[in-house]
Amino acid sequence: MNIITIADDLRVILRGWFNANHILLTGPETVLIDTGHARDIAQTLHLLNEAETPAETLTRILITHAHQDHIGGAATLCQQSGATLLGHRWLHYAITQRRSDWLGPVWPQEAPLPPIHPVHEGEDVNLGRYTFRVLHVPGHAFEMIALYEPTLRVLISADAAHDGDLGVLAPEMEGIGCVPQAVESVEKLMALDVEVMIPGHGVPIMGRERVADSLKRTRQRLMSFITNPEKRMRHLARRVFLYQVLLHQPVDVETLRRHSLNVRWFTAYSEQLGTTPDAFFDTLLDTLMARGLILRRPDGLLVSPIPA
Repeated sequence: MNIITIADDLRVILRGWFNANHILLTGPETVLIDTGHARDIAQTLHLLNEAETPAETLTRILITHAHQDHIGGAATLCQQSGATLLGHRWLHYAITQRRSDWLGPVWPQEAPLPPIHPVHEGEDVNLGRYTFRVLHVPGHAFEMIALYEPTLRVLISADAAHDGDLGVLAPEMEGIGCVPQAVESVEKLMALDVEVMIPGHGVPIMGRERVADSLKRTRQRLMSFITNPEKRMRHLARRVFLYQVLLHQPVDVETLRRHSLNVRWFTAYSEQLGTTPDAFFDTLLDTLMARGLILRRPDGLLVSPIPA
């Protein structure tokens, strides 16, 4: 297990790209931020035990946004702990809408959640020993929040900003304004005095200069999406394609093709990019294999070396 200690009572359990990072706050209470994918709940429970914060000790669980890699384990963890669930006021609405929307075929159903205690933009929320400012950061998800703690100068950026990157942007789900919204969200984060940025995926970024550079590169990528919409589409296509591999691996090519062509965005994007769904599939597979992000085993099945 890879745990990064930010402070004695603030730790990050690093996951991969299929599961979001877990952020643990201990002290007068035990708080978990983001819960990983429902499929991997057994591993999440194991990691919490190894961190000496078993599920039953959790008092509150905060969800940054309603994507499976962040919220998928919430139902089980709330059931085992009785923890209060916190999230943006539109979190429940986002869950219900995404079950039947563009990512529906690759969005597993989760067990019912307990009532969600809403948090709002600008609100100060006590988590563990710290007081975090809630920041609404739409773009990747309209209900997404980041959290900023001014004493340690820690920013929990969720998928609004990774290291020079961010979560996928899908106007088909989030509306045509999602890219400009993402720019404004990153600019909101750039205005903060940040010493440590904890992204939803990837290792925390340490040091003011490194954080500033990372956010600057994220904004540059976003501006390139505005000037070149095809770049945004290919960014999303690669990510969701890898998600399919991680979800079904080990998987043969034709099964992966069938799963991919069953997702609404795949056909729509292939048409907008002037190709056919089958040719689009082949191009994505070739590209990701050339980058070493998908491997073909001796038995012909496809897997990804990316940590889950």
